[in-house]
Amino acid sequence: MGFIKGRRNKKNDNKEEKEEKEEKEEKEEVLNEDPEARDEEDDFSEVVIKKTEKNIDRERSEPEKDGPAEDMGKSETDSEMIGQPEKEEFEATRRIDREEFREAARREFFDTADADGSDIEEDKVNVGERDFDNDFDNDFDNDFDNDFDNDFDSDFDPDEPKKNTDQNEPLSHNDDEVQDDKYMRKTRRYEMKKKSVKIICLAAGIVIAAAAGVYIYGYNSIPVNVIADNVYIETVDVGGLTYDEAVAKLAESQLLSDKDITLVCANNSYSIKGSEVGLVARIEDTVNAAMAYGKSGNKFKDGYITAIQALFPHTITPKANVDEGLIREKLMEFGRQIYGERIEHSLEFGDGVVIASAGRTGFDTNTDTAYQQITEAIENEKFTNIDVDLRSGPPSPLTVEQVDGFTYKDPIDAYYQVSDNEVMVIAEVSGRYIDKEETAAKIAQVVEGAPNVEIPYYVSEAAIKASDLQSKLFNATLGSYSTNYGGSTANRAENVANAARRINGKILASGEVFSFNGTVGKRTVENGFKEAPEYIDGATVMGIGGGTCQVSSTLYNAVLYSDLGIVYRLNHMFPVSYCPLGQDATVSDSGVDFKFVNDTDYPVKIVSSANGGTIT
Repeated sequence: MGFIKGRRNKKNDNKEEKEEKEEKEEKEEVLNEDPEARDEEDDFSEVVIKKTEKNIDRERSEPEKDGPAEDMGKSETDSEMIGQPEKEEFEATRRIDREEFREAARREFFDTADADGSDIEEDKVNVGERDFDNDFDNDFDNDFDNDFDNDFDSDFDPDEPKKNTDQNEPLSHNDDEVQDDKYMRKTRRYEMKKKSVKIICLAAGIVIAAAAGVYIYGYNSIPVNVIADNVYIETVDVGGLTYDEAVAKLAESQLLSDKDITLVCANNSYSIKGSEVGLVARIEDTVNAAMAYGKSGNKFKDGYITAIQALFPHTITPKANVDEGLIREKLMEFGRQIYGERIEHSLEFGDGVVIASAGRTGFDTNTDTAYQQITEAIENEKFTNIDVDLRSGPPSPLTVEQVDGFTYKDPIDAYYQVSDNEVMVIAEVSGRYIDKEETAAKIAQVVEGAPNVEIPYYVSEAAIKASDLQSKLFNATLGSYSTNYGGSTANRAENVANAARRINGKILASGEVFSFNGTVGKRTVENGFKEAPEYIDGATVMGIGGGTCQVSSTLYNAVLYSDLGIVYRLNHMFPVSYCPLGQDATVSDSGVDFKFVNDTDYPVKIVSSANGGTIT
């Protein structure tokens, strides 16, 4: 509280002396009336109590200075009829103690002001006294009530006799006499608590009885081979159905047909239509869940659930599956929507260099964790606000191995290529390689946001050039052989010439196998062959294409001289006149053939001619 300091004037001094005199007279009067109090005069609190009793009598016989007129005639009997004498005594004690302590505080305050040597006007002193009185009254009332509550025993027992609660006060102290009012209030509070306990116990009994009734009803209503009543799978009522009936009913409905899946990541949301990711209900598992509802085996729990089911419906979300590939595609879209597409560092060829371009941070394309989070959420019947873990990442750093793998190439030698009996020389291709130490220093500069980096590469030449192959193509004869057919009939001579033309110019690539029958074809009239003598089963008979064996035998001898590999050859049963014994090669349309392989590194060409009765 705050006070206005000032020097007291003479008027205040006179007032203070007058009040002190009146206080001494009142104290003397009390001591004269009560000898016992005089014996205990040194006990200030006792004097206050006696003074309180006297003042109470005076207040009952005299009206208060500022009180209403109708209170002036009230007596002690009137107070007792009202039923609050203890309260009046309590208030009277408080007023007297307040006045005494107020005077002591005021004297201390204004003495302090005198010591300071300050001086203020009389009207300001009066204002200060009014502020002092208001603040003192509030503080005193609060302190008095707190002290009284502390004096009163907190361990209240209405059956225990009252006793003096202040060990430092005589038994006649007035606060023990006026504690009756608080004692009565606590007694009433105690009785109210007892009534509250009774009411609570009664309410609890009613609740327990109602719960027992609900449980008994539910216990007797637990379903056995059907789904509990009032159970729905999405919007489909399956209550009371058997397993087979529920499966059939759900098969006709379109569960989850319009269900959406909502994903959440990094304060972004992404909605997916169930139909876009193959969201389908697992009907059998869903019906099993419905059948199991309220049938845990705990009779109390099951009975309670069954009873509640009669009042409130229970909805089961279908068990579901999604297509993994489609879900991952959607996760890729969501990741790029959040973080953008990650671009890796790139390489391309420049003029004698490899150009490395820096990439860009974006979605790292890892969907494994997010896919697992979605499947677990759906398994737990959650389709909305599914938190998924998608992350961004910088481009992967370039390595020497990456650059080397991109750049390196072995040189390719020139080679022959035979197609449609034509020979082409395919030109050589130079190789490439990098200096790995030089490349390591270069790729360290390839970072996001940096300019392109040029990495040198070097050329390795092919060992075989196209010019070399071209100069060697058919530039030498590997082997040659000739036979004479001058004594043959015209038809036989025609057949020899026809077969020689068919094998002339035949080119065999390196490693290619030559087939006489495959090259000459069937000996038929349509192919220009004529009837002439030939060997069949050890006898000479007339047949179309007679004389062809002389061409195959001549070729066989040329192959031997060329040192090429023989694949298949069969000689005649009888010696022939155009070749030494055992150096012939028979052929026929029935399957006997002559074959050899070009086992050189170059193409070979068969050059055949039949002129003037000689075949070469």
